[in-house]
Amino acid sequence: MTCVVGLETKEGVLIGADAAAVNQATLELDRVVAPKVWRYEDEPIIVGYTASFRFGQILQYHLEVSQPTTEKEDLMAWVVTDFIGAARQALRQGGWLKIEGDREQTGEMLVGVRQCLFYVGCEWEVVRASRGYNAVGCGGDYAKGSLYATIANGYPPEKRIREALCSAAEHSAGVVPPFTTLRNFGQ
Repeated sequence: MTCVVGLETKEGVLIGADAAAVNQATLELDRVVAPKVWRYEDEPIIVGYTASFRFGQILQYHLEVSQPTTEKEDLMAWVVTDFIGAARQALRQGGWLKIEGDREQTGEMLVGVRQCLFYVGCEWEVVRASRGYNAVGCGGDYAKGSLYATIANGYPPEKRIREALCSAAEHSAGVVPPFTTLRNFGQ
């Protein structure tokens, strides 16, 4: 129950998220102080997640991954191998990785690396955002509609992210402000 929105720009990636904390059918507003999006310090990597807070905490505080080494490195290959390998290890050590049969399952996330936005799905599949944006969570479809509708209107990226999150909050009971938006470039 959330909404995480990502957008590619020429400078890098922006990811925004809402603040909903849902426990079954209860919206628990006292648990929203931990943002669902963060930037790894000194690295061009930004992550926004869905699923449980523990999933995000392990990724934020226990994931040890080196950044891509060159500007020309294949970023898809880096996410599929280095990032996913480190995430799987951190989640396994943190006791969060769910295994059904012989398949590992996890939460969804958006990962921004340099100027590229990637979707990482529940079975570790990685997909590059073909339109330069993506959104996940229960409000994801509403947010994607908003991002599509604002392509041609000249809004700055931060406003497009905010409009997408506002649209998701308007239409989904599992999405609430305040919203946090971070970028993996500049200040």
